[in-house]
Amino acid sequence: IAFNIQKIDLKKVTFIQNDEWKGQKMTARVGSLLADIKSTDLGKSEFSINSVDIDKPYFSLEDFDGNRPAPPIFVQDTGMYFNAGDIVVRIVDLKITDGTFASIKRGDVPEKGLFDGAYIKLNKINGNFKQLSFIKDTIKAKVDLTAMERSGLELKKLKADFKLTPQVMEFANLDLRTANSRLGNYYAMHYKDFNEDMPYFIHRVILDARIKNSVISSNDIAFFAPALSDWNKTADINGKLAGTIEDFK
Repeated sequence: IAFNIQKIDLKKVTFIQNDEWKGQKMTARVGSLLADIKSTDLGKSEFSINSVDIDKPYFSLEDFDGNRPAPPIFVQDTGMYFNAGDIVVRIVDLKITDGTFASIKRGDVPEKGLFDGAYIKLNKINGNFKQLSFIKDTIKAKVDLTAMERSGLELKKLKADFKLTPQVMEFANLDLRTANSRLGNYYAMHYKDFNEDMPYFIHRVILDARIKNSVISSNDIAFFAPALSDWNKTADINGKLAGTIEDFK
């Protein structure tokens, strides 16, 4: 069966997947979505798209205690952690307006004004993802966006060559700006398992920063390390940092 899909126009669509066995609820919805499609190959699960314009997208992953036994501590990387269907997606230009992304642990009550890896929520996401690809377990894109994290940390500008795999979230050629800080030009977060380690961000996630001509404010670091909330200092930084937040205390 062959399909020649050229346009997709959706309004107020919601998709919910509740996996009681695994212990994860996924919710995705859009206010509107308009896609200009170059080509599709359903047999190979390949999709080539010229542009996607999404208004008020919402995507959340809620983890909870499922019914399956605990998996082994060591899980061999098959290269298909994020992409069990082995689909291939390429998008020339993806535009997001007023988006929301959430990754939360059911039952976790985040402390106001502090970043919590078990309750990540980005609101007011606006921007573009160019040359976006989703192949095997890797997502890549040239990102240029703004957002507001639940903790109050404002991303006034996030521009980077973005890559996400099961073991790393990478921002190369980075230009990151908040209300108080400017950071460039490389930042990455390494972990063994995204879902398992992010709730313990301070202890488990290893940061790799290669910093050039940057200005860092203790007010921004305090979202992750509240002990610095009274410092009220800024620093010009050049150099390399590697380790967990806990290592820097």
